[in-house]
Amino acid sequence: MVMNPDRLVSMELGTRLAQAAAAAPREPRLRDVSIPGDHEVILRAASCIIIIIVVVVVVVVLLLLLVVICLQVNSLSWQLLVDYGLGVGLGHH
Repeated sequence: MVMNPDRLVSMELGTRLAQAAAAAPREPRLRDVSIPGDHEVILRAASCIIIIIVVVVVVVVLLLLLVVICLQVNSLSWQLLVDYGLGVGLGHH
């Protein structure tokens, strides 16, 4: 029984490829690596929302403190703030 040499080479090559594939460690699929679990997405979104809320609250508190301090100080400094800050946009200069 004589086999075609090309077919024999392809069979040998196929056997070697199959052995190499069986011996190689399985790489994690791209889907497993790139897509996080649902709890990770929820935690990431919640942390972003919390950071945004904290920043907004801090900015509002600082603005309120600025207004209260300006109201406490005499009317000259309040007038200066209105003239050079808020009043420029309103046309009260």
